[in-house]
Amino acid sequence: MTLQVVVNVMADNLRWNPSKGWYAATFIFQQVAPLSPIVVDKFGNINLPKAKVTEPIEVTYNWCSTAVEIDGDLYPAIVADPPGESFWVLPGNAKPNSTDKGSPNGGDLSVPNGTGPDKLILNNANQPNKVYTYCFAVKVGIDGGQWLVADPKIVNTGTSRLYSYQSPNQAN
Repeated sequence: MTLQVVVNVMADNLRWNPSKGWYAATFIFQQVAPLSPIVVDKFGNINLPKAKVTEPIEVTYNWCSTAVEIDGDLYPAIVADPPGESFWVLPGNAKPNSTDKGSPNGGDLSVPNGTGPDKLILNNANQPNKVYTYCFAVKVGIDGGQWLVADPKIVNTGTSRLYSYQSPNQAN
């Protein structure tokens, strides 16, 4: 059976990251269902051994910051179409970018199409001993469309530690 998880995602304090070529922000990932166990922490990390989850999971990310403030002006911010372009993933501690898109079907991790501009669904088969870095990225309607990026971790069953990284709440 697949564990269904629902998470609200918000971003504030946007700033341009010139070395990466995208916007970074303070992100908040708020798991709203189920109330226990906590599968997605406030930084967006998914640690299935810590949550004692052994089955596959489906995480529905509800993007709540559909308008973001940049230099005193509001701009639309939406999940890409197709949604897999808003989910970048690489194994281990590697830093994904926009070329490392999530698959729309099958595999360890997949992001199905057809979810709309404020929702992204992640299917995680929870394959033992797998660790990933993923980016939750939305398109901001400024300068022809720029990315706004968070880069948490995913730790699957059988892995005992979360890889270290520089900042828990913003893309590096």
